[in-house]
Amino acid sequence: MHQYLEEKGHFNRHIIITAVVILLALSAAAIYWLTRPAIPAHFSALQTLNEYQQAKSIKGFGTIVPRHKLVLSAMEAGLVTEVLIRPGQQVQQGQKLARIVNHQLEQEVQKADYELLSVQSDAQLQQSELQIRAYQYQADLNRADTALKKQKLELDANRQLAESGVVSKIKFAQEQMNVEQLRLEQQAAARQLSLFEDSRQEQLRALQMKVSAAEQRRAFLQARLDALTIYASIDGIARNLEVSVGQRVSQGQSLMELVDTAELIAEIQVPQYSAGQMALGLAATVRTPGGQVAAVVEHIDSVIRNGAISVFLTLSQRPAWLKTDQSVEAHIETGVSQSLLVLHRPDNFQQYPAWSLYQVDNQQARRSAATISEGPDQLLVVTGNLQQGQQVLLLPTALVSSEEFSL
Repeated sequence: MHQYLEEKGHFNRHIIITAVVILLALSAAAIYWLTRPAIPAHFSALQTLNEYQQAKSIKGFGTIVPRHKLVLSAMEAGLVTEVLIRPGQQVQQGQKLARIVNHQLEQEVQKADYELLSVQSDAQLQQSELQIRAYQYQADLNRADTALKKQKLELDANRQLAESGVVSKIKFAQEQMNVEQLRLEQQAAARQLSLFEDSRQEQLRALQMKVSAAEQRRAFLQARLDALTIYASIDGIARNLEVSVGQRVSQGQSLMELVDTAELIAEIQVPQYSAGQMALGLAATVRTPGGQVAAVVEHIDSVIRNGAISVFLTLSQRPAWLKTDQSVEAHIETGVSQSLLVLHRPDNFQQYPAWSLYQVDNQQARRSAATISEGPDQLLVVTGNLQQGQQVLLLPTALVSSEEFSL
């Protein structure tokens, strides 16, 4: 009986131990299933890291700027009486923008008008006097010519009479002397007329120069007066308006700036350590909220300012949504390719603020320290200690908090 009781007690202990082990196993399984991350089915698909060859680019930030701009300044000091535009207004070539009044300059123009009229009147009067004198000298020459011809006729008529003895030779010789005297007088009159004509031409040129100088002075003053009315010399946008009606301005003072919007370029700031990779002609892409525009590097300002250099890009087109002073991001292709680890970007990637990457080995998922970022062609770029061909699981951080779990 005692032996039977011992065997029965030993059997009961085995049953109890077995039950306890089974209970512990069930508890562990229950805990595992209860604590296992609840991953939606559409997030549970494994991905394999692949290698992607991408042309290496340098990213920079900057603004859209005009290729040409014009600063309008006051040509003369004066009082601003009209300002016909507002900052940011689109203006057309030839449009009136502002007007400045300078009363002293207006008086100088009026005085120049009077002086010009006076000089022109004096010149006309002197020209008339010179013409009268020229007529007089010409009349003297004509009289000398007539007297010489008349005396020659008498001399020819008396020549035969003198040979016949009708007229004395002394009288004939006197007539010859008279002819010679008249010839000298005629030559003197012709010479005097020639000299006067040369003098008259010189005086006429001097008078014309005097009139021309007065005309030029008057035109110069009028041009200065006309310049006080400011017109747009190009089509563009007015900005940096620095004057208002009633304000006095000095000569050379800046009034406003006209921006030529017909041709825009991008001025991009690139980190100084990337300066050695910049070259003229490199392709680039300018990204804005309105879209992307292809571009080409046209100029590199290698002077370092605030840790960056300035790179100017020629835009391939001028979309309507591209505006002056618009902030943009640019990616400049260096011509050197780089290898990237990538995986496909989920369609709902933008719906979650943060994502976690889990490295999967033997059905065991372990959170990776690698980081992800958006890449080209709807891909995500993985940066970290992972390798090509590695299987990974991409999960929203809000859905899983475990560092490691079994699949």
